[in-house]
Amino acid sequence: MKVHHKKPEVLVYEPMKNGKLKLVAVEYLTPGGDRPSLFGQKFDDGPFPGSYALHAWVWKNNPDGMFAANNPKVKGCN
Repeated sequence: MKVHHKKPEVLVYEPMKNGKLKLVAVEYLTPGGDRPSLFGQKFDDGPFPGSYALHAWVWKNNPDGMFAANNPKVKGCN
């Protein structure tokens, strides 16, 4: 499956104190096949058997790195 950098499969939002949601990252998912790469990064094992995923913390700094699977600064993503 071809991954397109402008068409992520998932948008990741962080709940704010005022009840609104703030876009913090995107996630690229593939259902299987060969492990893809994007932005020079190999995808991690995904949430489903045989799937692959890559997070990109574009709008929220991540001390673990822009492409880390989790972000300790985002509630529920650590």
